[in-house]
Amino acid sequence: MLSMTSMTRSDKQLTRKNAMPLNKMLILYVVATSQLWMGKVNAFISPETNRRVVLPSSSSLLSNELSTNEKINQTSMSKAIFGMGCFWNPQEEFAKFSGVKSSTSGYMRLAQTVDDCIDDEIDKEKMQQIRQSLQENPASYFSVCTGDGRTESILVEFDPAVISYADLLSCFWVGHDASVMYPQEKSNQYRSVIWPLDEEQRKLAIKECSNAKEAYRNMELDPPLTIISEIPNEGDNIDQWIRREFKEAEGIHQNFWTKLQLKFGIIVTASLFQEFNNDFMINILSPSLVRLVLIWLSLELLELVLATAESLGLKQAPPSSSRSGAFAMFNIFK
Repeated sequence: MLSMTSMTRSDKQLTRKNAMPLNKMLILYVVATSQLWMGKVNAFISPETNRRVVLPSSSSLLSNELSTNEKINQTSMSKAIFGMGCFWNPQEEFAKFSGVKSSTSGYMRLAQTVDDCIDDEIDKEKMQQIRQSLQENPASYFSVCTGDGRTESILVEFDPAVISYADLLSCFWVGHDASVMYPQEKSNQYRSVIWPLDEEQRKLAIKECSNAKEAYRNMELDPPLTIISEIPNEGDNIDQWIRREFKEAEGIHQNFWTKLQLKFGIIVTASLFQEFNNDFMINILSPSLVRLVLIWLSLELLELVLATAESLGLKQAPPSSSRSGAFAMFNIFK
């Protein structure tokens, strides 16, 4: 009897020893994930870049007072494109508002600009030269981070009967500090930009830009550095123009923070299962959850590698500009 008890305890100790790699994998995951976003985290925690600027024309939308039960009219959708620094946070913020069908992180070519908030402080000829020098290879996170001239941006598809473009502009100004001056090597990647898609959007953007100057002045802040891009040429098909100018970012960048929290939740749950006196939880369920997260991460990292290869011309780009296929199964919040 004592022998059996001793063997049982020994087996449990062995099981605990076998469970140790899970804790190591958790540490590795935390370290690896932190490396992905540590370069951008200052944009969210720094007092200099976390200031909220509410313009006089801001609507009740910013107080989340719009009903979330409004039905979206699928046949009359409009689109808007904004650059607000790092796209991780604003992409998820736009998606929360009633009337927004989708918000997508991506990369836009450097803005061609006539109107902006900074008057003569932009070397527009130099910007045009950079734009013309952009290779036709697809953009990737690697190419944008290494300064290919593109800007992290958010494509918003919305129902104008539920939420107006003016409301989205209010979200734009509240969602970032447009006066932040980034280092030269990151100035294009994180530039504050509005890409109006028609004359009406352009006029509203210029008006809000004037309001922003006044609001920033009243708050004793540096003036906003936002650029307002030229609208597409008359006769251009807007959807075709967007497909040409806007490249959807890799799946890891879509709803980044939500998926990061989910991954952490799964890892923590797997670790908690190790504390139960149950062989199924310890030997099967817990390792399976960890493997799920590792497979998820592996697919996302593989997509990053393939996208980088495409942007370097090492791999032929797929016919469509959007990322799909096996990676889409883990992009469950898009």
